[in-house]
Amino acid sequence: MIRLIYKVNMLVECSECKQQISEKAYFCPKCGYVRKNIWLEKSERTWQAASIMCGLFSTVIYFLSKQQSPKSLVYANLNSLMYLFALVSVICLIIAWITSRYNLKSD
Repeated sequence: MIRLIYKVNMLVECSECKQQISEKAYFCPKCGYVRKNIWLEKSERTWQAASIMCGLFSTVIYFLSKQQSPKSLVYANLNSLMYLFALVSVICLIIAWITSRYNLKSD
């Protein structure tokens, strides 16, 4: 049996014209007011996902490098990749934190 789950589309009030608009709307169709926090929320989630993926890649590369001889060229390359992905992961987390700091819930 397949069960479909529908998410109820909630309405919020536009900050400018007070018209009821969808919570998923990027802008108000009546006055054109752009809801900036939606853009920041999506950006924050994107950076968080990128950070998680880079962290996972770094972990996989770490375990792959442990299977190699420490003097081999493959070991050195895998170690470099591991540090690169770890650094990118940290940078993505910082960007996600910055976007979350500016995500004002005023709408």
